Amino acid sequence: MDGSRVIPCGTHFARPHTHDGLSKTFKWRQRWSVRPVQYYYIDFDISRRYPPELKDVDLKEMNRTGQDRTLPEFKMSGPYNPFKADTYQLGNVILKLLAVGLVLASCRKSFDVGSIQAYHPEGLEPFITLGKAMTNTNPNDRPSLPEILKYLDEMDKRMFKRRIWKPQDSSVDKFKITYCWCNPLFGSIPNTDDIIKQTERFLPPAM
Repeated sequence: MDGSRVIPCGTHFARPHTHDGLSKTFKWRQRWSVRPVQYYYIDFDISRRYPPELKDVDLKEMNRTGQDRTLPEFKMSGPYNPFKADTYQLGNVILKLLAVGLVLASCRKSFDVGSIQAYHPEGLEPFITLGKAMTNTNPNDRPSLPEILKYLDEMDKRMFKRRIWKPQDSSVDKFKITYCWCNPLFGSIPNTDDIIKQTERFLPPAM
């Protein structure tokens, strides 16, 4: 995530919950108040680049390297389409984040399933449908990248305008986060300007 607008003062490289590694004062802005926030896919150290003239249907790979060991192609002998494999792994990430009971084992022994931040699936059913389609056991039945983008573009954009709560968030937690601007991660209060901006929503119009 590009945190330059969420945390304008930046974070310390070793103590990311501080600005300088010493002071406990931490000023931040709610992501919703500075939307849209830019996100990136990172860590491409085992990725491969293919010649642009090579068509998708002609791509074949024998490599069995990857963190998601549930990929069906890893259990098959012979070459496979790497882009279809990418589709499966990204779809699996979506399902893990939505916690729909499809959290599968990872090849990393230090991986902690309990660390996955689970959200209520209510209202996010289109993502569950997409994730299941992307993780189809048969690679040929998985949607292509253009089909995935088309599906996302056709989603009801109203679903992105409401907050998604974690199941463990109590009504008290929701009240603190919504109206007291409490950060549940480390209990700090956001930037004063943000508090003023949020408070103005509840004030009557000026006479």
